Amino acid sequence: MIGLVLALATLLTTLSAQHDDEPVVFAPTSAAEVRDSYDLGAGELLVDLSRVEDVEGLEGRVVTIDAALGELEVVVPEGMDVSVEATTGIGGVELFGDETGGVGGMREALLDGGEDVPDMRILIDLGVGQVTVREAGEQR
Repeated sequence: MIGLVLALATLLTTLSAQHDDEPVVFAPTSAAEVRDSYDLGAGELLVDLSRVEDVEGLEGRVVTIDAALGELEVVVPEGMDVSVEATTGIGGVELFGDETGGVGGMREALLDGGEDVPDMRILIDLGVGQVTVREAGEQR
């Protein structure tokens, strides 16, 4: 057990030394600009979809986000159905205001945007850190 803890500490030190202190931000303004996947080794990543003007273009889209170490935040547009599946090794997960933390696990949440609205799915895989997914306008 001590060996596992030391190996994890070494990995975290190595990964944190390799990342830039500046957050990586993606803020597309159209559905066509939204990537199918976002990847980050270590650091902070913000995927802000709240500025997408043609949300109907996100209908049926699946967006994946993968990172080894860090903080991931996703802001989804208002007026959409959004299902989220977040898997973490160690860390916290906050999906639409519902927060949990710990070692390993998968969490799912669904944001109901109303009747006859577009729907999308977000899949997140984070090794160590914090995941936050919130609707635009929701206070952080």
